[in-house]
Amino acid sequence: MGNNIASKNRVGTALRAIALALLSLIAQLAFGYLTNTAISPGLAQVPTNSVNSTHLCELVQAGRESYELGNFANAAIAWKQTEHKYQTLENQLCRAMTLSNLALAYQQQGHLLEAIKTNQQSLQLILNAPDTNNSSEQLLNISENLLQTTSNSHNSVEQLRILAQALNTQGKLDLLIGQNEQAIKTWQLANAAYQQVNDQTGILRSQINLAQAMQAQGHYRDASQILLKTLGIKFNNETSNHNNQEQQINEVIKKLPVTPINITLLHTLGNVYLSLGEYVSANGIFTVMQESLNSNKELANHLKYNQWLADTWLSLGNVQKALAHRARELDNLPKAQQQAKKAINYYQLAEKIISNNSKLTATQSSIINYNLQLALIHTQVQLNRLDVLLENELLDQKNPQKLSNFVSQLQFHINYLPNSVESIYAQINLSSNLINLLKKSRDLKISFDNIDEKIILIELDTAIKKSRNLGNKRAESYAVGTIGHLYEITQQWEQAFKYTQDAFYLAQEIKAQDVSYQWEWQMGRILSKQGKTKDAISAYKSAVRSLDLIRGNLLGLNTEVQFSFRDNIEPIYRELVSLLLPVDQSQTNPAQVQEAIQQIDNLQLAELQNFLRCDLSELLQINPNQVIKQNDSPEIINQTLEEFGEHKAAIIYPIILEDRVVVIFKLPGEKLEYRFTRKPESEVRIILQKLQNELLNPSHTTEVKTLSKEVYQWIIAPIKKDLQNHQNLETLVFVLDRELKNIPMAVLYDGQEYLVQSKYAIAVAPSLGVIDSKYIKRESRILAAAMTEKRTVGQDTYDPLPNAINEIEEIYNIGKQIFVKKLVNPDFTKANLQKEIDSGQFSIVHMATHGKFSSYSEETYILTYESHLTGQDLDNLVRPSSRNSQNSSSRIDLLTLSACETAKGDNRAALGLAGISIRAGARSTLSTLWEADDEPTAKLMVQFYKELSNPKVTKAEALHRAQLAIFDARYKSPKIWANYVLIGNWL
Repeated sequence: MGNNIASKNRVGTALRAIALALLSLIAQLAFGYLTNTAISPGLAQVPTNSVNSTHLCELVQAGRESYELGNFANAAIAWKQTEHKYQTLENQLCRAMTLSNLALAYQQQGHLLEAIKTNQQSLQLILNAPDTNNSSEQLLNISENLLQTTSNSHNSVEQLRILAQALNTQGKLDLLIGQNEQAIKTWQLANAAYQQVNDQTGILRSQINLAQAMQAQGHYRDASQILLKTLGIKFNNETSNHNNQEQQINEVIKKLPVTPINITLLHTLGNVYLSLGEYVSANGIFTVMQESLNSNKELANHLKYNQWLADTWLSLGNVQKALAHRARELDNLPKAQQQAKKAINYYQLAEKIISNNSKLTATQSSIINYNLQLALIHTQVQLNRLDVLLENELLDQKNPQKLSNFVSQLQFHINYLPNSVESIYAQINLSSNLINLLKKSRDLKISFDNIDEKIILIELDTAIKKSRNLGNKRAESYAVGTIGHLYEITQQWEQAFKYTQDAFYLAQEIKAQDVSYQWEWQMGRILSKQGKTKDAISAYKSAVRSLDLIRGNLLGLNTEVQFSFRDNIEPIYRELVSLLLPVDQSQTNPAQVQEAIQQIDNLQLAELQNFLRCDLSELLQINPNQVIKQNDSPEIINQTLEEFGEHKAAIIYPIILEDRVVVIFKLPGEKLEYRFTRKPESEVRIILQKLQNELLNPSHTTEVKTLSKEVYQWIIAPIKKDLQNHQNLETLVFVLDRELKNIPMAVLYDGQEYLVQSKYAIAVAPSLGVIDSKYIKRESRILAAAMTEKRTVGQDTYDPLPNAINEIEEIYNIGKQIFVKKLVNPDFTKANLQKEIDSGQFSIVHMATHGKFSSYSEETYILTYESHLTGQDLDNLVRPSSRNSQNSSSRIDLLTLSACETAKGDNRAALGLAGISIRAGARSTLSTLWEADDEPTAKLMVQFYKELSNPKVTKAEALHRAQLAIFDARYKSPKIWANYVLIGNWL
C-alpha cells in the first residue's frame, strides 16, 4: 500500500512538472506577444500639396484628436467620412493616408481582420497596383521595387512618406497575427522608405518595431544590436567587455530625454535583455525607467502615462519571476520564494495603477472604453501573478474561493479582449494554469467552483476558433496540443493521443520544430502510459531530433536557449533513457544500451551548451569524429569508447532516473553493459545533498563514510566484479550526472576503504564529446600565478592565502625537469597572464587563487590581483585561436586551480567548473571542489607536480598518488584530501 502511494506521488510530481513545463513555454510565448506590442506607427500626415476644404481638414483633425484621446470608434467614424470625400475628389494619396489611419483605429478596437483589409487597400492605392487582390507578399515586392526606382520629385517624396506609414502599420498588423518573418521584412522596407525621405522619427520608430519583430522570432542578439545602435552604442558579444557595455548603457539611458518614443525604446531593450537571461541589465533599465517616470511631472498628464508606468512595474515583476524560476531550477527554494514574493509585489503595484486608471465592471460595454493596451497589460499582470503563485506554491489553500474569484475575473478580462494573437496566447496560458490547478485540486482534495475539465475545454475551443479566424496555425497547434495535455492529465489516453497528434500535424505544416518537439514528447509520454513502449521510444527519439535541430538553430543565431532546460529539455532525454534501459534487462539489447549512452551524452552536451550559451563545436579542439552525435551509428559509438580502452580505462556513466540509479559502463574489450539499483530520485538527491554538505565539515568523517557508502552501493558495487575481472585496468573515467557532479568519486566508501585507496586512478569527463583521449608528450613548463594577500574586488573581500607562495616556491624547486615562471600578487594581472601565455612557452597554467564555480555563468570566476576572470576571459587568454598566429598550434595541456570552490546551495555548481575547463580550451583541468585548506593544498600540489615530472605517470595517477601521500600523512579527513578533481584528458 505504501509503495503504491509513493508511486502515485511520483507520478503526480512528474505530471505537475510536465504541466508547469508546458505552461512555461506558453507563458513565454504570451509574454513575448503581450509585452512587446509594437510601438504605435504614428498617424499619417495629409500631403502638403493636397487641396483640402475646411470641412475635410476638420474631419481629419477630429479623427486625430479622438484617436489620441483613446476614442477609437469616433476616430474611425471621422476617417471613414474623410476617406469617402477623398475618393470623390479622386485624391488617391490622401485617401491612402486616411485608410492607413483608419486601419489603426480598427486595430485599436480589436477589428484586426478589418484593419488588415483596410491597410492593404491603402497600399494598393499608394502603389497604383492594378490588381486589387494582391497578397501582402505581392504588395511588399511592389513596395521594394518602388523604393529602388523612386525619383526625388516632390510627389515621390509624399508618396514615400505615406508608403512608409502604411508599411509601418502593416508590420504591426503582421506581428499581431503572428506573421513574424513578414513583419521583419515589412519594417525593413518601412525603414528604407523613412530613410529616403529623411524622417528621423520614422526611422527610430521602425527600428524599434523591427527589434520587437526580431525578438518575437527569437533573434534576441539581432534585436539588441538594432536597439544599441539606435542609442549610439557599439554592440559587443564578448563577455569580457560586457561590464563596460553595461556601464555605457546605464550612462546613456540616464541622459536620454524622457519622451514617448524613448520610453518604448528602453522598454523594448529591457525585454530583449530579459529574453537573453541578462537579468541585471534588464532590471537596471526598468529601474531607471520607473524612476524617470515617477520624477517626470511633464509626462504625468500624458494619456499613456499610466500605461507606461504599469508596464514598467510588470517588467520589473517579470525579472523577479525569471529569477525565482532560475532559483527553483537550482533547488534553492527559499531564494525562489523570496524572488517570487518580490514579483507579486511588483505585479500588485502595476494592478494598483491600472485600477486607479479605469474601474472595470462586469459588462461588455465597460471594457470597450477601456484602454486596449492597458487591458493587455492588466491581463498579463494577472496571468504572470497566477504563474508565480502556482510555480512557487504560494496559493492560499485554506481559501479556495479567493482563487476562484481571481480566476473568474481573469477569464472575464481575456474573453473580452479583441481577437489577436495576444488574446489567443493569453487564453491558452490561462487554460494551462487551469489544468495545473485541476491537477493540484485533485491531489489536495480542494474544490474550485469554476475549474473543471468542461470549462477548460470551452476556453481552448475558443482559442482554436480565434486562431483559425486569424489563420495562425502556430497558436492553433498550441491550443489543440493543450487539449491533448488536459486529456493526458485526466488519463483519457485515446483522446489525449488524437489531439496531440493533430497539434503535431499543425506544427509540421508550418515547419515549427520548436512546437513539434513538444507534441512528439507528449505523444511519447502517452504511448508509454498505454504500454506501447516501442512506439513511445520512436516518438521520444523524434522529439530529440527536433530538439537537436532547434537548439542548433538558436545557438547558431547566438541567442540564449529560450526555454527552461530542466523543465523542457532534460526530462525528454531521461525519460527516453528510462525506456531504453528497462528494469527487465531481458527486454533490452546492445543497440538500446548504445542508444542510451548516446542520449545521455547528448544530454550532457546540451546542458553544457545551455550553460555556456554557445555551440560547443566552436570551442572543441579535438577530432570531430570523436564527438558522439545524434545520428551516429552504434559502430561509431563503440569505436569512440574503444579508444578509452586502449589506455586501460573504464568509462562509467551513473544516471539518476525517476525510480532507479542506472550505471552504464564500458570495460576494455567488452561491450557496453548496465546495472541498476532501485532508489527513488527524490531520496537519491537528498542523500547527495547531505553528503555534499557533510564533506565540508572536517569533523564529520563518520557521517561522510555512512553517506558515501550508500553512493558506493549505487555506482561501484553493482560493477565491482566486472572491474576486478580486468586486472590491467588502471583508470576509472566517470561521466557524472546531476548532483553527482558535486561529489568527488575518490570519497566513495565500501565499508573498509575509500575508492582513492584502491588501485584505480580517477578522472571526470563533462561528456565524452569534449574529451581529447590522445596521449601527447608532456613538457613541464609551468606559468604559476598566486594571490597571497587579502584583496577586495568589487564588493567582495577575499582572505589571504599565505601558503600559496610556498606552494609556488616548492614547485619552482622541484628540479631541473620543471621550468616555472612566477606571477605573484601585483604581477598576477590579466595583462601579464595574456603576455606570458601568448609567448607560447607554457604547457601548464597553475593558479593558486580564490575562485567560484556556479551554475550561473555570470557568477563563475577566478580572482586575479585586479579583477575577476570569467569563462570568456579564460577563453580569450588560453585558447590557441586567440593568440599570435606564430603560436597558434600550441595548446595548454593542464590548467590547475588550487584554491577554488563551488557555490554553496547550488546543486549544479559543478557546471561552472566544467564550463571553465571547456572555455579555457586546456586538455585537462585540475581543480578543487570546495574551499581548500591552504597548507595541505600546497603539499598536495607539490607532490602532484613531482609525480607528473615522470613521463610514465599519467595526470590521473599523479593526482591519485598525491592524494594518497597527504592521506597517509596526518590529513585523514575527506575535506582535506577529497576535494580535488581532474577533468578532461587524464593521460
